[in-house]
Amino acid sequence: MLSSPFAFFRGGPAIMASDPAATPTTGITVQACGDAHLLNFGLFGSPERHLVFSVNDFDETLSGPWEWDVKRLAASVAVAARQNGCSRRQQLEAARTTVRAYREAMLFLQIKQAEASVLEPHLQPSGYDNHGERVVTGQRLLQTVPDIFLGWSRGPDGDDYYVRQLWDMKGGIDPAKLTPGGVGVYGGLCGWTLARAHCRGGDEVAIAAYLGSSEAFDDAVATFAVTYADVNDHDHRMLAAAVEAGKLKAVNDL
Repeated sequence: MLSSPFAFFRGGPAIMASDPAATPTTGITVQACGDAHLLNFGLFGSPERHLVFSVNDFDETLSGPWEWDVKRLAASVAVAARQNGCSRRQQLEAARTTVRAYREAMLFLQIKQAEASVLEPHLQPSGYDNHGERVVTGQRLLQTVPDIFLGWSRGPDGDDYYVRQLWDMKGGIDPAKLTPGGVGVYGGLCGWTLARAHCRGGDEVAIAAYLGSSEAFDDAVATFAVTYADVNDHDHRMLAAAVEAGKLKAVNDL
């Protein structure tokens, strides 16, 4: 954690978790990652041996506010951009691009209302309480390679919905080597991925309705992210000073 502000940020999810815990939330919960920083997204092989880009660290996952994950991701973008020599304005823009991608991924995802099958009047009723679940389960059974990000939900209006999106991504990225513009592009990819992950474990209809189509949320969280990068720098300096003063002992775990 001493090696750089970004390393400090990566190693301190508990530090950041205590900050939004004292602030109001939307009341909409998802299966939160809990540590959604840039380097906790990456490539892995699916059961079919396809390369999939998604969240790849789940040590801190818990049901919780979706916006906490968005704030940690945006803050990690700002911290990484700063470490790469980006100006404060470039840090803000990279964070804003990340949050915008999250917001836009929520209207862009194909959300379809699911009603009773036309076959039901002539056959037995569906065994599923949610018709979105009926559609998703049926697609998984019928399709050779179904969309692995299929999900279903029940909206505030009581109607059933299902969500689907196909995504293909190959390659690997080291954030430390990204240009100012590249940090935002990669952050945006992670923002899309985080939105998709939240859709699988939460009410994406409610989140999308909360976000709306304006850039107000993008601006607010981007400002938070850059401000948090200031806090992260301060905390990192405090840690380094404590080690130098002999108050703490540094251990190299490599």
